[in-house]
Amino acid sequence: MKQLTIEETMQVSGGGMGAAWFGSALIGAVGIVNNLLNAAGPIGLALNNLGPVVRIAHQAGDSAIYEISKIATGIGRALGGKGSPNYHYPTEW
Repeated sequence: MKQLTIEETMQVSGGGMGAAWFGSALIGAVGIVNNLLNAAGPIGLALNNLGPVVRIAHQAGDSAIYEISKIATGIGRALGGKGSPNYHYPTEW
């Protein structure tokens, strides 16, 4: 059995040059979305004062976006992308 080189492994896994560019773009997009959420964070925190239902809905929405962001970042890294988004959820909650 032949052992694959790093280059062959990257080609088989989809981590070639084009995929790495797309992966980095995906991670960058995740970063932009989370930065926008961080910028709007004070509005969400103010709305939390409207009651527990609003607070629960706000946290559930942020949590869902956080999970989707982590999945998208993982896909981006699997494609060979670089970057580390500043996630909104751990910043706010």
